Amino acid sequence: MMKNRKKIVIKSKHLDRVRNNFRKVIVSAVECQLKRLTGQLQSIEINSMGKYRELDSSGKEVAQDLRVQRGKLERDLKASVCKCVQCGRIEGNMKYNLVFKEWHCPDCWTATELEYKRTKGLADSGKPTGDFAFDYYSTF
Repeated sequence: MMKNRKKIVIKSKHLDRVRNNFRKVIVSAVECQLKRLTGQLQSIEINSMGKYRELDSSGKEVAQDLRVQRGKLERDLKASVCKCVQCGRIEGNMKYNLVFKEWHCPDCWTATELEYKRTKGLADSGKPTGDFAFDYYSTF
């Protein structure tokens, strides 16, 4: 059976600081690029009165291209080890869920594990659990 998680742990304080600083630089650069793309998109779609303008086919094409670029950056940042997918934390060690291809900080990982165990206990005892996503939580 394949493990569904990986953990990256850096114990050296110096390497931890270097890793965290690299993450901050990467996240800052991506967020700066996202702001730039959003600004370009708004300048195309919104007029000086703050209302959406009617775009011709070339304007729609440019706007769509900007949306695609922005979406790709957002997805790439979310999938990276730079940020916890749940809380957005940048610093510290991370755990990787192989099934869903997500990085989580240890605090969110533990909280998710505990929530799964608690809810599974309720379900096992016949109590209602609502629309709890057992398939997702069971991968922790």
